[in-house]
Amino acid sequence: SINLRNHESGSLQLNIANVSQSSEKSTIRIGTWNAKRLGQGKKEYSIFARIIDENFDVIVLEEVMTSDGFYTLQKYLPIDWMGAISSRSVGKNGYYEYYAVLYRKNLKLTSSKIINDSLDSWTRDPGLFCLKARNTDFCIVSVHIVFGDSIEERDKEISALGNLLPKLTSAGSEKDYLLMGDFNRSPTPGFTSLLKNEYVFADGGTNKTTLGVRNYSNAYDHILLNKRYTSEWKQQNPILVDIVSDYCAHDFSYCSTFVSDHIPVGIILDDTKDDD
Repeated sequence: SINLRNHESGSLQLNIANVSQSSEKSTIRIGTWNAKRLGQGKKEYSIFARIIDENFDVIVLEEVMTSDGFYTLQKYLPIDWMGAISSRSVGKNGYYEYYAVLYRKNLKLTSSKIINDSLDSWTRDPGLFCLKARNTDFCIVSVHIVFGDSIEERDKEISALGNLLPKLTSAGSEKDYLLMGDFNRSPTPGFTSLLKNEYVFADGGTNKTTLGVRNYSNAYDHILLNKRYTSEWKQQNPILVDIVSDYCAHDFSYCSTFVSDHIPVGIILDDTKDDD
């Protein structure tokens, strides 16, 4: 993996991360990736799968358009990977997508569901995947915030997550919730409700994660967690994979068209600790 630092000019300063450390048995690499309409149109599944296998142990996917697309992706992954797709699609007004999770066989998926949005707070109801890795367990809340017609729509949906996370942590013994996905928004006042509830940007918050014409652009993909509950978090640079340089021969157009217009973002946890 590569740590991407984007300057206002759009140039990249690349710092090679210590991948060997994150792939030791004592750690687990957890990521999120907008799969760009997985299951619709041509996709270089072999490249997509290689990016996942070389950089992560668990990854949640947004914008999975069809179950066939997800099952095709699974065929390109090594045999030590397993996966699950959400029980139903989410969305409105003719646009619907699934969430999905992929994880290595030394982990266990303990539960998954679509969160019931009784207040109609989100265009796409969040997904929930709970996993166990050796001595630690955690739940991932996967989100794809609506782009909409205004930034106010996005901020409203993000703000509603600040109410959701405390409800989840107070509902049972599991307190370790990782919020991640495509927020279609860089850090703004919309995140205030999350920050007030002790959630922090584990991804740094400002790393540019979408593909432009010649460089990386918007800081849209994030991972937030509560340090008090997620004591396993190894507070080091996030995993930010330079998919264009490392997997697409520096061709932004090719990568955006046939792989994704987002990069995957990840963090590292210590899976020897039991925080519950």
